[in-house]
Formats: sequence, structure tokens, C-alpha cells
Amino acid sequence: MADSIPRRVIYSQALLDQIKALAQFAHQQGRLRAFAKSLASVQDALEHRPLPPVDHCDTFGEARFPLRHLGLLSCGAAIAPVAVHFSVSMKPQNTGAGEFIGVYVTRVELME
Repeated sequence: MADSIPRRVIYSQALLDQIKALAQFAHQQGRLRAFAKSLASVQDALEHRPLPPVDHCDTFGEARFPLRHLGLLSCGAAIAPVAVHFSVSMKPQNTGAGEFIGVYVTRVELME
């Protein structure tokens, strides 16, 4: 993937609703501050750090398996106490407003 192509981190509305519920749960456990800080770090990493399949000392996450029919690479990563599952488009996409690399967040978990 070319570094010059911007990324777009994409969350479904259902996942955003689940993240809100996780935040409420973290609040009940007294871990909201850690959850929010970790989630912000995950977002920053998805936007700015190298992602699989790039093999670099600063790569965020690990490739799990390709979804060849969708042109995606499934990945996972964690910044405690948040674990995230995401897929990275293997080729730039174009919506008419320019090319981008899609990063599709599929699951966010609050680790024990």
C-alpha cells in the first residue's frame, strides 16, 4: 500500500452503539478513563501507523487471514484494555472524491 494514499477508518452504526455500551460498562467498573485513552490510541494507530501487510517495527496489529473475495486482510490488535479486530483493503478504493485505503473496524472488546 502506498503511504501517499489516505486511510479512511470505517465503523458501522451497530459497532458504534456497541462501543457506547462498552464505555458504559467500563464506567461501571471504574475503567472508563483507561478505556477512552486506549480507544483513542487505537484510532490514532489505525489512522497513522503502518498496518499489515506492511512488515515494519511500528506496524499496528497482526494479519490473521486474507479475505481474497473481498480484497481485504483481516487483522487484530490490542492496546490494553481494548482489543480491536479490523480489515484493511488490499487495493485503494475510489468513491469519486479520491482514492483511499479502507480500514474497516469489525469488533471492539474490553479486555478483562
